Amino acid sequence: MGVRRTASAVMLAFALGMGAMYLYMNQPGGRRTAVSNEEAQSDKENRYLTIVNKTGQIINEMRVTVGDGSEIESLKQIMPDEKSYSVKIPDSFREYSTFTVTFLDRYGLLYEKTVDQAAETGRTEVVVTKEDYVEQKGDWKRRVDQWFNGD
Repeated sequence: MGVRRTASAVMLAFALGMGAMYLYMNQPGGRRTAVSNEEAQSDKENRYLTIVNKTGQIINEMRVTVGDGSEIESLKQIMPDEKSYSVKIPDSFREYSTFTVTFLDRYGLLYEKTVDQAAETGRTEVVVTKEDYVEQKGDWKRRVDQWFNGD
């Protein structure tokens, strides 16, 4: 009888923790700068980067940093079928025109693209392709995984 209560208590605590984490991650007014592509296209007052994935791979993680390495956005993949992502550039980064977009695909391969002249307002499109691949230590293992999965 005691084991069942303990298991139930653990499951309840886990569910409450997950719920709290979900609420925290999705709270309004947070630091999230990811927006819909439609919003980035229609808003001519603010500044956006629309990042287009043309690597042929599913992207698990994306980061956008500014010249000095300050992170503007870091996204984990929620919808793997997405081919583009839009990020609003906060006003605190208005003086910067150079941004770096980093992708990590499902195998752990790294792609990086730097934009030197982002528009002052509106949307700047950043296309990340296979040519933007950055070699890392241990990539041979990742390439073997990729090959066995038919990619």
